[in-house]
Amino acid sequence: AYEDEELRLLFDCAMETPPCGTMLEIGCEYGRSTSMLLQIAKEKDATLYLIEPDPKPELIEALKEIDFPFAIWVCASEVVDDKPSGINFLHIDGNHDYPNVKNDLEGFAMLCSGWTVCHDYERPTLEDVKIAVDEFVKTLGPNVAIRTAGSAFAFKER
Repeated sequence: AYEDEELRLLFDCAMETPPCGTMLEIGCEYGRSTSMLLQIAKEKDATLYLIEPDPKPELIEALKEIDFPFAIWVCASEVVDDKPSGINFLHIDGNHDYPNVKNDLEGFAMLCSGWTVCHDYERPTLEDVKIAVDEFVKTLGPNVAIRTAGSAFAFKER
């Protein structure tokens, strides 16, 4: 679950999405972060894509309450063939094992021109997230902006 300080970081990074931009969330489950991202997408007239292999009823209800179009893939992120181009904001909170986090970063963060926010980065029980994120960020070189709050880790190339 997202703590308030982590949600604030997610909000601040997502608000930097340009008008008519493209946002992507991997891992929606219950929809707490998703409902906030949908509100931001609505305000910015942005396109929001969601990837969630097992959407919970709470997510479906939250999506119904917001009168704004979005696209959802009900599948694992590694099987998404038609990836959106020009991603301006990316939120990764899907499967937390190393191969899946690495796949999400290599498959989607490389397409993101803005902030990528990874949840559960500092959770001791989910150390694969930190390992995969650290490895990926290291490949980007020295021109990377980093922000953290609780277990949320955000980065973007400058």
